[in-house]
Amino acid sequence: HVFPYGIAILILASLTSTYTLLHHLCKTGVTESESFNNAQEVSRSHDVPGLILLQTGITLSDNKPGIGVRASSSKGSVSSELSEAKNLALAGKPWGKPQGRQSSIRNADDLMGVKKNSPGDLTSILTGLGLNMVAMFAIGVMFWIMRMRYPRIYVNNALDGGTAPRSVSDLPLGWVWASLRTTTDEAVVCAGLDQALLIDFCDVAMRILVRIAVPTTLVLCPLHYFLGGNRAKELGDNLSRVAMGNVVRPHPWIMYVHAFFVWLVVLITLGTVNQSMQAFLVRRARWLKELPYPQASTILVEGIPENCRSDAKLREFFEQLFSSSDIRAAHIVKDTGELMKLHQNMLALEDKLQKAEVEWATKDHAEEFRPHARHHILAERTDAITLYQKQIAALEEHIKEKRALVIEAAQSHVGGVNTRNGFVTFAHRREAELAVNLQYSNICVEWQVSYAPEPEGVDWNDLRRNINPRINVLLMSIGYAIIMALYVLFLPVCIATTNLAYTCKLGPLQNLWMAIAPSLSLTIFMSFLPTVMIKTFDAFFILKSKTWCQLKLQDWYFWFQVFFVILVTAIGTNFFEFVKVVASKPTSLFILLARQMPEASHFYMDYLILQCTLQVWSLIRSAQIGKFLAARAVFEEEEARVLSEPEDQDYFGIGSRSARATIMLLIGIIFSTLSPLVSVLSMAFFFVSRIVYGYLIVFAETKKPDLGGAFFVLQLQHVQVGLGIFCILMTGVLTVMSPSVIPPAIAAPSLFYTLLSAKSFREEYLWEKLPFKEIILNVKGTSSKDTHQVYVQPELQDRAHIRRPRGSRLRQTSQEQPQ
Repeated sequence: HVFPYGIAILILASLTSTYTLLHHLCKTGVTESESFNNAQEVSRSHDVPGLILLQTGITLSDNKPGIGVRASSSKGSVSSELSEAKNLALAGKPWGKPQGRQSSIRNADDLMGVKKNSPGDLTSILTGLGLNMVAMFAIGVMFWIMRMRYPRIYVNNALDGGTAPRSVSDLPLGWVWASLRTTTDEAVVCAGLDQALLIDFCDVAMRILVRIAVPTTLVLCPLHYFLGGNRAKELGDNLSRVAMGNVVRPHPWIMYVHAFFVWLVVLITLGTVNQSMQAFLVRRARWLKELPYPQASTILVEGIPENCRSDAKLREFFEQLFSSSDIRAAHIVKDTGELMKLHQNMLALEDKLQKAEVEWATKDHAEEFRPHARHHILAERTDAITLYQKQIAALEEHIKEKRALVIEAAQSHVGGVNTRNGFVTFAHRREAELAVNLQYSNICVEWQVSYAPEPEGVDWNDLRRNINPRINVLLMSIGYAIIMALYVLFLPVCIATTNLAYTCKLGPLQNLWMAIAPSLSLTIFMSFLPTVMIKTFDAFFILKSKTWCQLKLQDWYFWFQVFFVILVTAIGTNFFEFVKVVASKPTSLFILLARQMPEASHFYMDYLILQCTLQVWSLIRSAQIGKFLAARAVFEEEEARVLSEPEDQDYFGIGSRSARATIMLLIGIIFSTLSPLVSVLSMAFFFVSRIVYGYLIVFAETKKPDLGGAFFVLQLQHVQVGLGIFCILMTGVLTVMSPSVIPPAIAAPSLFYTLLSAKSFREEYLWEKLPFKEIILNVKGTSSKDTHQVYVQPELQDRAHIRRPRGSRLRQTSQEQPQ
């Protein structure tokens, strides 16, 4: 309970001191206008355009092996750089980025909006910080009003009978208090372990960033500001005066301090990650022990040989290994074909009947307003309710006949409609655990046994595919090729479409179009990227569960953001060429990152500030409130809420959220020593995220299927990947900027230590399974809860097509009385 409030106080104090420092920098030193005047004066004396002089601190990193310009207090110290700048300008070669509005997009920096550090950034960031704080305040007020007016959407889990651990105060900040008071263990009970650990990851990120930001801010910022050599001051970049951009090249001793801080960041991050993993193991063990029956005692069997593909043969096979009393049920997944289509048609007809009844209810059940429909396009219009009822009755009989035929074919023949996948449910959990750990064949594609997902989370469409293993490998190869194509084609397609948009002439609307065009294709691409990945996984991979699809999305979405958010400045215009260069000469990655990334730290400050506002905006739940208001016109509030849930799982699902949160943490870690203020802003982002997720997941959103912490483990593994990028970057920076080889020699071993720690992390923690001793002694062979669910396809279950329609309780009209 104490930790969140301590973090809140520390973040508020850090933001206050940061703002004060930035405000002080605005008033002291060389202002942007003064630096421009000085540039004009020096340019006249050296016969160099003033614009080139202002850009030298940025663009020399694009043309020389070092980072920026070596600067000192005397104007003559930059004469060699000015001469080179003049020669490049006279030769017509580009020097830095053009000022003002661009007429075309040339590389990844331009496309993603990444600009190098420059004079004027301090004013821009302070302005952006102020505007975003105002926006967050306005969104907070809007959320408070809407939460009071529509509690079913914003606080449903805390209403009577809800799963939230406590009620939410009606005060404007009552929801913040409720969110911060919610512990991870409380969130596990009401939202599941995966969602609760997303909240816990925010706490883990804050612990890492606090431990990094405090020493870097208190030690490195003063060193850069007072003893760095005032390189940024002479270039007019006041924001960089507390960052490494203020250090002259080469500095006689500051790089030695940075080398030791590299190790400090590595040890803090890895230590916190391991502490978090050990705490997770306790929660994971508890989650495994509390798995309900039948999930806890059921195994998923894939690759069943042809001679065992029937319910009876599958049961007989396991009865040979265990006693017959140990096997509760054995079901082969059936290729239902036409029956599945009939079942889907039945659900569609029930939806149509429901909508017709709703439409008639809104007309007070007046006979003259009964809805009408056609049986087919050429038929006459007839009473819709009667038509759908007759069609449903006829289809019910057809479904019963087809179901009987499928069951008969499955029982009478081995193979046939029986696929190569099935479920076996044991009477006790210990037998299921033994079954998972046994080897059944010398052929790896046969008798593949794993834990069964939750019954409601099974992807029956994937398991119905009776695909040969070699065909499955081919399909997976196609899927991976499509995903890789997204990486390779992302930049060329977005750059080409954006440049095409620049050519459009819209007359009076041209200014408006020019404001939208630069980011139009990028916005469209990034918005649909998770959806494209999800559709690709569904089409080409057998994932057996929608939740496992989210886990795969998290992994690939994370790597996409690593390349096109963190490494975007180093990629240039061609992702394939970037990979080719690094693959042919891996050591070039050190210098490539060192030349490009440090000069973009101000962009990531802006990026983190904007992400805070977007996190707060997610409280509004705009899609859910829109659907709720539309449905509430005809349905009762509870049914309207059910119709509006859940949120879009492609972008707001656990996979996408986990990937984005990891990227935000890595930005704070990677730039922690280059620009310590980035870590402070990253810490602020996670404090906001902790409040937002702590409220939405626990008090507003519906419970999702659970994998028991797999997303959290993948996040911790991704953090170690980002830590490796940090080691590569800082080793390259120290190589370029140090007066000797000693500082990079001190920092370089941290990369190998990180790699070995990551390898040890994967091998040391056996988190997926519960130790067998725990099952025997603690679980005692069974689970405490039975959900009475079965692992049988819906269309094969009796009365599977008869379901209570969502929204069946209509809003009472003024002439109706509740029964």
